[in-house]
Amino acid sequence: MKIVLLGAILIAMPSFALANEGTHVDPDSSKKDVVKTYDSKQYCYYADLEYSKGAVMEQDSTMKVCAVGPEGNLIWIDQ
Repeated sequence: MKIVLLGAILIAMPSFALANEGTHVDPDSSKKDVVKTYDSKQYCYYADLEYSKGAVMEQDSTMKVCAVGPEGNLIWIDQ
């Protein structure tokens, strides 16, 4: 009896795998529901990346630093 049951399981497993072979999850579909929020009080942004206060980088051959601007938000300022 155990051999018959084992044989039935082994036969059913490949057919189950083949039945699900056509299932495809689009990896970009999960990104459609995500809404990115920007907080200019905490971060400077460049190329959709977050940089904290004091970060230094080169933009257009000019060194810039992430610092507090006149309105209290973080902005890139020429160094």
